[in-house]
Amino acid sequence: MFEKVLTRPALALVTSILILFLGVLGIKSLPIAQFPDVAPPTVYVSVAYPGASANVLIDSVIIPLEQSINGVQDMRYMVSDATSAGEATIRVYFEPGTDPDINVVNVQNRVNIMLSRLPPLVVREGILVSQVVPSMLMYLNLYSTDPTADQKDLFNYANVYIMPVIKRIKGMGIPTNLGNRAFAMRIWLNPERMRASSISVEDVMEALAQQSIIGSPGRLGRATGMTSQSKEYVPTYVGRYNEPEQYENIILRAKPDGEILRLRDVCVPPKKDAAAWTRLSGRGSQDAEPRPSAAGGEERHAGIELGSEFFDIYSDVDGYPADSIVLKQAPGSNAAEVIEEVKTTLEELAKSFPPGMRYEIAYDVSRFVDASIEKVLHTLLEAFLLVSLVVYLFLGDLRSTLIPTLAVPVSLIDTFFVLQIFGFSINLVTLFALVLAIGVVVDDAIVVVEAVHAKMSGEHLSPYRASIEVLREISGAIVAITRAMSAVFVPVTFVTGPVGVFYRQFGVAMPQRSFCRVSSPSPSLRFFVR
Repeated sequence: MFEKVLTRPALALVTSILILFLGVLGIKSLPIAQFPDVAPPTVYVSVAYPGASANVLIDSVIIPLEQSINGVQDMRYMVSDATSAGEATIRVYFEPGTDPDINVVNVQNRVNIMLSRLPPLVVREGILVSQVVPSMLMYLNLYSTDPTADQKDLFNYANVYIMPVIKRIKGMGIPTNLGNRAFAMRIWLNPERMRASSISVEDVMEALAQQSIIGSPGRLGRATGMTSQSKEYVPTYVGRYNEPEQYENIILRAKPDGEILRLRDVCVPPKKDAAAWTRLSGRGSQDAEPRPSAAGGEERHAGIELGSEFFDIYSDVDGYPADSIVLKQAPGSNAAEVIEEVKTTLEELAKSFPPGMRYEIAYDVSRFVDASIEKVLHTLLEAFLLVSLVVYLFLGDLRSTLIPTLAVPVSLIDTFFVLQIFGFSINLVTLFALVLAIGVVVDDAIVVVEAVHAKMSGEHLSPYRASIEVLREISGAIVAITRAMSAVFVPVTFVTGPVGVFYRQFGVAMPQRSFCRVSSPSPSLRFFVR
């Protein structure tokens, strides 16, 4: 078999060129990630229940959803958590290799079954079912040096101008703000006034739901189909309230004697120096007492105000308020391409930022992958230089030096085509295997070239006859070494579970390179060059 390669050197060269071509295609099309896709497919179920404690969330939301989701197709296990900020998350883990899109559909169907048993406020807030890669892809900070800007402005700007653009990037998961500062109408109730007026929080919520609504009054004077109508009127409704003054006038209770209890009457009262505070704020009885701010100072708020939805997380960059954005990639996407697209998009968006606003990339997973790729390139370059130097010093022949230099890339680049066939990615594990294989392939190329050169100089044989003799002598040893390496690495590819993913990628790459080492056309190249 090996002698046929020698008799047809052109075939060996064409085969080498074809292998290089397929390997380059694999490099261009393979996804790049930090680690193999070892984590099982995960589906996130996010729930918001404003005002509820962790125990209320568990009893009224988490337990019913877990009972419904439990046992969904291909599910391994699930983990849930709830916070006192009214937020809960259920993470459902599935068997490796399952389709993430099908998993999302199955979980969504189970959630829909339980919607009628969940609190109405949870259903109105919405239950988000999504599938993303658990590991973080990037961490961005949007901050402003403008003294008049605060976190509410930054979060609002990010939600309106930045997040919609980032979501449209191919391969992007669902970007999230670390600590939501979305605008919301905040009502600061006074327990003492509520107790004096015999008003509960449920009464306030009911009044808000009844009076601040999105209404559809219908039409007046519409034609019936039997008689014509010259004019048709469409009544309009003010819709849901969006101003603090509108919420202040919401009626909580009205008595027959004309006494009316409004929402502003049960809100937080002002301090004793109400006149001075009224002059500062320009508001009346609804103004509120001061409360501590995040920076340790004193901040005043109104009883009813348009403020942030949550205050649970604060982020700063060098003392400036910041909006922290966490980016995660979609399953199966190329992390390097997604990160590069995000950076390009941010550079374009930065041109229209308000004065003083800037962005900072605090974490970028591609830095580790780029460093690994750079290390592999350095190792490959060093191997080429050392091999060329050693071969030239000991053999003193430029043609003999050229053979390993041409044979080594053929034995390495084709690995990326094999990785594409098996559905792997370019990650730290496969790059580590590539670094180890460089030394093995280089040694074999040197052995073959040195053996051919020894036959030519010692027995005065022609390049063709020397190559024939060398193949007869060392082909069995090379095949034996290849089988030995295959016997070591191939069995570990059958290990199951997350650990088996690492072994599988490493175990497939190493024997494949050993096989390419056996079929390396070094002797035929030697014959062809001479």
